[in-house]
Amino acid sequence: MFLFDPSYRPILIFLAVLGLFALFRLVRQRWFTDPGVDFSDDDAGHRQAVQLARASLDEFWTALRRPAAPGTEFGLKIGLPAGQGTEHVWVLADGRTESSQSGKLMSRPRYLKLREGERIQFEPDQISDWMIRDATGTRGAYTIQAMLRTLPPHEARRMADEQGVVLQD
Repeated sequence: MFLFDPSYRPILIFLAVLGLFALFRLVRQRWFTDPGVDFSDDDAGHRQAVQLARASLDEFWTALRRPAAPGTEFGLKIGLPAGQGTEHVWVLADGRTESSQSGKLMSRPRYLKLREGERIQFEPDQISDWMIRDATGTRGAYTIQAMLRTLPPHEARRMADEQGVVLQD
């Protein structure tokens, strides 16, 4: 039988390594990357969510200036130029002056050559959403709400529960 023929051993080892490499890439791609959600610039729900977030941004800045409970996260969604469009990424807000704002990327962007945890600076007009996450849940997150409304109800509830987001009508 050819499987036990020693002359085939290098080929079998090569195929086994190739299979393990393919399996590793598949697992890494599924478990370690954020699939993200693509919205068209024409998507009315997303546009409205961005408008609501920007209109209520003072609530975020006020909360950020106050002492926060341990474990509270202040996130901003930032639109960054990416190819022909814009990629929106979440950053942990940790700095703001009159002239600049900065934060650390909460996840790895899909289209930009940036890393999770990398510090970026951004302009106020790049902010498309905000959220405050603490032990009581999540406030803000208007674009997440818009995304959840596009999903089947059972999937939206599951994702909302995972993120601590209260679905709003």
